[in-house]
Amino acid sequence: MVKSHYFVIKPEKEIYHGGYEVYRKNGQLEERGYFDHGDKTSYIKFNSSGQVIKELSDSEQTTRTYFSNGELKSIEVTRNGEPTGTWTTYELNGCGKPFLTSAKEFQDGKVISKSESINHIFLGVSSVNTLITQDTFGKADTIHVNTTCDVIYPSEARRNQIEGTLFIKINLTADCDFNYELINELGYGIEDQFIDNLEQAKKKLKVNRNCQEIEVTIPMQFKLQ
Repeated sequence: MVKSHYFVIKPEKEIYHGGYEVYRKNGQLEERGYFDHGDKTSYIKFNSSGQVIKELSDSEQTTRTYFSNGELKSIEVTRNGEPTGTWTTYELNGCGKPFLTSAKEFQDGKVISKSESINHIFLGVSSVNTLITQDTFGKADTIHVNTTCDVIYPSEARRNQIEGTLFIKINLTADCDFNYELINELGYGIEDQFIDNLEQAKKKLKVNRNCQEIEVTIPMQFKLQ
């Protein structure tokens, strides 16, 4: 079984040049890249799931980490050893989807803007994450970022080839008074999963008296593959 594959320049000594590949014991690709007369100028490293965890291109290096379920956990970028670009970190919501907890924008090794999560609420079918962004001049802005969960396609709806988008309107007050409304219905058991989750979220929010005021309409798309 091939362990690695690369080119060398001879006869003086082995100097790597050109493309190369490195494999794990099970034959899975672990790394591929390029040497220019002995200097590694670019590469991509993969984890055991085939996801890119680190890459180098023109002295800019990007490192990614992942949660055990395969979702993205963080991104860090450096150029010549200094932070550059956007660095981000994530957490998982109640249905295992990542939401942004912090982001920093670097320029010439210095932070020029940053975002921090100040409030995150899981609503059973989606999450609403409140971010506050601030630049170097102290100007701040607050935004709400919505992350929806994976939908379940009921077998009855699949048999009847039902497609469409279900719209759910959600209203949450600062006192945690939570209400929702199904703007439309697709039928065949599609709405049931969301109603159950929303009712559970409503009960949990009743014991929490520190909520962020939110009014949002969430689209849940159903499309047969």
